[in-house]
Amino acid sequence: VTYIRQLMRTNPTDRAVFDRLKERHGVQWLVELTAIANYYAMLCGIVNAFEVDPPPDGDRLPASA
Repeated sequence: VTYIRQLMRTNPTDRAVFDRLKERHGVQWLVELTAIANYYAMLCGIVNAFEVDPPPDGDRLPASA
């Protein structure tokens, strides 16, 4: 979570966080995680730019307390 938050908010990420993930999961896993996070960020940008509404019959997230 920390890695993705840093990647999206401040890029670059903290070297210690990056290295810890790389050592624990490997380079390929970290590349895939980074690609997935940026793919969803790209989709969010498009949806927000075009103000796409969710489908009326789509899944709903629970209301936050």
